[in-house]
Amino acid sequence: MNKYILFKANSVNKKLKMYFDSKARAQVQSMLNDYITKPKLKSFIAYYNKIVLDRERIDFKKFSVEWGLRLTKNFCEELNINYGKLTAEIKSRKDIISFYIDRCQHNDKMHGSFCSKIFHTVFPDEFPPVDSLIRKFFKLDSENLLLSILIIKQGYHDYLKSNYNKIGRIKGLKSISTFNILRLNELSYIRLIDMIIWWEQKNKTQGRTGIRL
Repeated sequence: MNKYILFKANSVNKKLKMYFDSKARAQVQSMLNDYITKPKLKSFIAYYNKIVLDRERIDFKKFSVEWGLRLTKNFCEELNINYGKLTAEIKSRKDIISFYIDRCQHNDKMHGSFCSKIFHTVFPDEFPPVDSLIRKFFKLDSENLLLSILIIKQGYHDYLKSNYNKIGRIKGLKSISTFNILRLNELSYIRLIDMIIWWEQKNKTQGRTGIRL
């Protein structure tokens, strides 16, 4: 593992610890309740469940729209045509760097973001679906996009090594019927962490002072 990635991942790990140590379960519950009441997000949750949890075949034009990626029509069509080869390559190699170099580097940031989303879709327990808000939260927005994905991925895994129980308590909200749409029992720990932070940061960018606690 690259020493620089490990060094930066340690900062991600520390920030995650500070973030979740400062949040009571009731606060997270309130935030998630806010998240699932938004019609657009409810629609995305339903889509996410289909392609990630139910493993439905991906249509990359819809994938692009749902994740807000603005991929070109030709790029999406190429991915759809080569769907079997593409997914087999991802599953067998698990190598986001080679995938990015082979298929995505001609369109820098947008296709780099696509890489993080498609690898998360195939490996939801291993790769986070890195968003610009997440990169900014960890002060990695000035880093190379692909490098920041690897740093955040490592940081999430390092955090979870010692904090599965803490995030597991959030998963305990599955007993509340309101949260059935999230399918918390099936949702990866990485996705849950990423989703909570993303939604708080999204609220802040929309002019709120933070999540409604």
